[in-house]
Amino acid sequence: MFSHVNTPPWTHYRQSVNYCPLFILASSSILKEGFWAAAAELLKQTAVFVQETEGKLAGCWVLKQGTEANIGADSEEHQLDKVLVRSNGILTYTAKDIAYHLWKFGLLTKDFSFSEFSSGLWTTGLTGTQESYGQADRVINVIDYRQEYPQQMVKQALGALGYNEQADKLHHVSYGVVSLSPASAAELGIDISEGKSSYAMSGRQGIGIKVSDLVELMEQNIEHSRSDKDGLSSRLIATAAIRYYLLRFNLGTEIVFDFKQATEISGNTGVYLMYTFARATSVLSKATIPILTAAAQLQFPSELEKAELALLRQLSLWPEILHSASIELTPNTLCTYAHTLATLFNNFYSGCPILKGDPATIEFRLWLTSRFKDILGDVLEVLGLPTPSRM
Repeated sequence: MFSHVNTPPWTHYRQSVNYCPLFILASSSILKEGFWAAAAELLKQTAVFVQETEGKLAGCWVLKQGTEANIGADSEEHQLDKVLVRSNGILTYTAKDIAYHLWKFGLLTKDFSFSEFSSGLWTTGLTGTQESYGQADRVINVIDYRQEYPQQMVKQALGALGYNEQADKLHHVSYGVVSLSPASAAELGIDISEGKSSYAMSGRQGIGIKVSDLVELMEQNIEHSRSDKDGLSSRLIATAAIRYYLLRFNLGTEIVFDFKQATEISGNTGVYLMYTFARATSVLSKATIPILTAAAQLQFPSELEKAELALLRQLSLWPEILHSASIELTPNTLCTYAHTLATLFNNFYSGCPILKGDPATIEFRLWLTSRFKDILGDVLEVLGLPTPSRM
């Protein structure tokens, strides 16, 4: 499986995102190593890749779509006949992307040459060893929602070449623009006198922050505000907080990033989830009786407390939620589930003494706490967050 992230790969590498293999693709390699030439030869055998001889696109090689195509925009960038090669011979981004995806699915009899960029990270180039990484059974491109049109063109090209199965297995997970809250923008020294509700990242206007700088900033804030520094490191808390904050938003919507909100220990934050996991771990460590793992060994109460029943119901939903999120490619669904689960556990923790009462009640509540810890641990692992025994 491939995932395509439209930001510097080494930034994500430092954030411990799991890619296998992890490499930096130089777009120039697509042209220099003959990948576009191979793709163009395949496209020329279809009826949809033609060179225009008249009109404003004369001399351009275009991908014809037909009048029934639904583009969703009227600008030149979203015209029906998509230019792949300009009249001066320059390739468009979409042309390179079509060749790249043919390689991703192993549909070209070519491979890139890879050389090691740093430990565990590879880059393409004219020198190195050829590796057959491009044999994906499914491709997931995590790219800005504004790339929806070029992604449609790639799928169309695959279909025109007869690769309908691969076209169906190409997925675009579109994320929204990341903006800064007024408070966060002000903290970075950005002028907020206009009184906007958010400030979109803009390289031209100098509005933005590198991920590495963001991690360091939040790490410092966490380090200065926490009283107990013997648990999870402030850096791990910072990276987890950033990761979760970005994942929790609905796909395609604007992500308004707020430094303070991302690290709050209450509400829908990664920090809140990790604190709750650590709380459950602490409770279980204080148990003075064996903790049963099989429900069949338990003596269930004749009547459950409301908090117990609500927590049980939420725990039972995990397999369905995970399956749905994996099919629909919606990590925010997992975040919503995890936040609700953690909240219900904290309600249970507050209203139902776990380590006090008759033996059967303690046994049941320890089992319920153990099940919660296991499932929240699974959710955190899927989201890429730590499972700390102490914060």
